[in-house]
Amino acid sequence: MASQLQSELQQLTTFRSKEEEVYLSLICTADLLQRRLNEVFKAFDATHTQYNVLRILRGTGPAGLLTGEIAERLLTHDPDVTRLVDRMEKRGWIERRRDPEDRRCVRIVIMQEGLALVDGLDEPTANFLQAQFSHLSPTTLSTLVEVLDDLRHASEAAEE
Repeated sequence: MASQLQSELQQLTTFRSKEEEVYLSLICTADLLQRRLNEVFKAFDATHTQYNVLRILRGTGPAGLLTGEIAERLLTHDPDVTRLVDRMEKRGWIERRRDPEDRRCVRIVIMQEGLALVDGLDEPTANFLQAQFSHLSPTTLSTLVEVLDDLRHASEAAEE
Protein backbone atom coordinates (compact mmCIF):
# COMPACT_ATOMS: atom_id res chain seq x y z
CA MET A 1 0.00 0.00 0.00
CA ALA A 2 1.39 3.40 -1.01
CA SER A 3 2.14 5.96 1.67
CA GLN A 4 0.34 9.29 1.58
CA LEU A 5 3.51 11.03 0.42
CA GLN A 6 4.09 8.43 -2.25
CA SER A 7 0.60 9.12 -3.58
CA GLU A 8 1.07 12.90 -3.41
CA LEU A 9 4.30 12.63 -5.38
CA GLN A 10 2.64 10.20 -7.80
CA GLN A 11 5.53 7.88 -7.17
CA LEU A 12 4.88 4.33 -8.33
CA THR A 13 7.73 2.69 -6.44
CA THR A 14 8.26 2.60 -2.70
CA PHE A 15 10.90 4.76 -1.06
CA ARG A 16 14.35 3.25 -0.72
CA SER A 17 14.22 3.81 3.02
CA LYS A 18 12.12 5.34 5.75
CA GLU A 19 14.82 8.01 6.04
CA GLU A 20 14.29 8.97 2.40
CA GLU A 21 10.55 9.20 2.98
CA VAL A 22 11.06 11.38 6.08
CA TYR A 23 13.47 13.66 4.22
CA LEU A 24 11.13 14.08 1.24
CA SER A 25 8.20 14.65 3.58
CA LEU A 26 10.12 17.39 5.40
CA ILE A 27 11.05 19.07 2.11
CA CYS A 28 7.50 18.93 0.74
CA THR A 29 5.98 20.16 4.00
CA ALA A 30 8.46 23.02 4.40
CA ASP A 31 7.93 24.07 0.79
CA LEU A 32 4.16 24.04 1.16
CA LEU A 33 4.22 26.07 4.37
CA GLN A 34 6.74 28.51 2.87
CA ARG A 35 4.67 29.09 -0.26
CA ARG A 36 1.53 29.71 1.78
CA LEU A 37 3.30 32.04 4.21
CA ASN A 38 4.75 33.93 1.25
CA GLU A 39 1.16 34.79 0.29
CA VAL A 40 0.81 36.54 3.66
CA PHE A 41 4.02 38.51 3.02
CA LYS A 42 3.04 39.28 -0.57
CA ALA A 43 0.04 41.24 0.72
CA PHE A 44 2.59 43.52 2.44
CA ASP A 45 4.90 43.62 -0.61
CA ALA A 46 7.59 41.78 1.33
CA THR A 47 9.28 38.37 1.34
CA HIS A 48 9.91 35.86 4.08
CA THR A 49 13.64 36.63 4.03
CA GLN A 50 13.00 40.37 4.32
CA TYR A 51 10.67 39.74 7.26
CA ASN A 52 13.35 37.57 8.85
CA VAL A 53 15.98 40.32 8.47
CA LEU A 54 13.61 42.89 9.95
CA ARG A 55 12.82 40.60 12.91
CA ILE A 56 16.53 40.09 13.52
CA LEU A 57 17.26 43.82 13.38
CA ARG A 58 14.28 44.72 15.55
CA GLY A 59 15.75 42.46 18.21
CA THR A 60 19.16 44.13 18.11
CA GLY A 61 17.85 47.63 18.74
CA PRO A 62 19.75 50.74 17.65
CA ALA A 63 23.13 48.96 17.63
CA GLY A 64 22.22 47.03 14.49
CA LEU A 65 24.36 44.26 13.03
CA LEU A 66 27.05 43.73 10.44
CA THR A 67 25.92 42.09 7.21
CA GLY A 68 27.77 38.88 8.11
CA GLU A 69 26.04 38.75 11.48
CA ILE A 70 22.66 39.03 9.76
CA ALA A 71 23.63 36.21 7.39
CA GLU A 72 24.54 33.97 10.34
CA ARG A 73 21.15 34.53 11.98
CA LEU A 74 18.93 34.04 8.93
CA LEU A 75 16.57 31.08 9.07
CA THR A 76 17.42 30.10 5.51
CA HIS A 77 20.75 30.51 3.79
CA ASP A 78 20.89 33.47 1.41
CA PRO A 79 24.10 33.65 -0.62
CA ASP A 80 23.75 37.35 -1.34
CA VAL A 81 22.79 39.17 1.83
CA THR A 82 24.46 42.33 0.55
CA ARG A 83 22.01 42.65 -2.36
CA LEU A 84 19.12 41.80 -0.04
CA VAL A 85 20.24 44.64 2.25
CA ASP A 86 20.60 46.94 -0.79
CA ARG A 87 16.98 46.28 -1.82
CA MET A 88 15.70 46.78 1.71
CA GLU A 89 17.66 50.00 2.11
CA LYS A 90 16.16 51.38 -1.13
CA ARG A 91 12.71 50.74 0.35
CA GLY A 92 13.60 52.74 3.47
CA TRP A 93 13.27 49.75 5.82
CA ILE A 94 16.90 49.69 6.95
CA GLU A 95 19.94 51.93 6.86
CA ARG A 96 23.68 51.41 6.73
CA ARG A 97 25.68 53.30 9.35
CA ARG A 98 29.39 53.43 9.97
CA ASP A 99 30.38 51.87 13.28
CA PRO A 100 31.64 54.73 15.49
CA GLU A 101 34.14 52.35 17.14
CA ASP A 102 35.53 51.00 13.87
CA ARG A 103 34.87 53.11 10.78
CA ARG A 104 35.71 50.13 8.54
CA CYS A 105 32.57 48.37 9.73
CA VAL A 106 29.11 49.19 8.45
CA ARG A 107 26.19 48.34 10.70
CA ILE A 108 22.69 47.68 9.41
CA VAL A 109 19.92 49.22 11.53
CA ILE A 110 16.17 49.04 11.19
CA MET A 111 14.35 52.26 10.32
CA GLN A 112 10.86 53.37 11.35
CA GLU A 113 9.36 52.08 8.07
CA GLY A 114 10.96 48.69 8.68
CA LEU A 115 9.69 48.60 12.25
CA ALA A 116 6.19 49.44 11.08
CA LEU A 117 6.35 46.66 8.47
CA VAL A 118 7.66 43.95 10.79
CA ASP A 119 5.21 44.98 13.53
CA GLY A 120 2.39 44.88 10.99
CA LEU A 121 3.41 41.40 9.82
CA ASP A 122 3.62 39.87 13.30
CA GLU A 123 -0.10 39.28 13.77
CA PRO A 124 -0.85 37.93 10.26
CA THR A 125 2.17 35.62 10.59
CA ALA A 126 1.05 34.39 14.02
CA ASN A 127 -2.48 33.86 12.69
CA PHE A 128 -1.14 31.87 9.73
CA LEU A 129 0.99 29.66 11.97
CA GLN A 130 -1.88 29.12 14.40
CA ALA A 131 -4.15 28.06 11.54
CA GLN A 132 -1.54 25.68 10.13
CA PHE A 133 -0.75 23.94 13.42
CA SER A 134 -4.00 24.24 15.37
CA HIS A 135 -4.97 20.62 14.66
CA LEU A 136 -1.88 19.40 16.55
CA SER A 137 -1.94 19.04 20.33
CA PRO A 138 0.56 20.93 22.50
CA THR A 139 2.23 17.58 23.27
CA THR A 140 2.55 16.74 19.57
CA LEU A 141 3.96 20.20 18.83
CA SER A 142 6.53 19.83 21.63
CA THR A 143 7.50 16.38 20.37
CA LEU A 144 7.84 17.71 16.82
CA VAL A 145 10.12 20.52 18.03
CA GLU A 146 12.28 18.01 19.93
CA VAL A 147 12.53 15.65 16.95
CA LEU A 148 13.46 18.48 14.57
CA ASP A 149 16.00 19.85 17.09
CA ASP A 150 17.58 16.40 17.37
CA LEU A 151 17.70 16.06 13.59
CA ARG A 152 19.34 19.49 13.12
CA HIS A 153 21.89 18.95 15.86
CA ALA A 154 22.81 15.49 14.60
CA SER A 155 23.26 16.91 11.11
CA GLU A 156 25.41 19.78 12.42
CA ALA A 157 27.54 17.37 14.45
CA ALA A 158 28.08 15.21 11.36
CA GLU A 159 29.52 18.26 9.53
CA GLU A 160 32.18 18.84 12.20
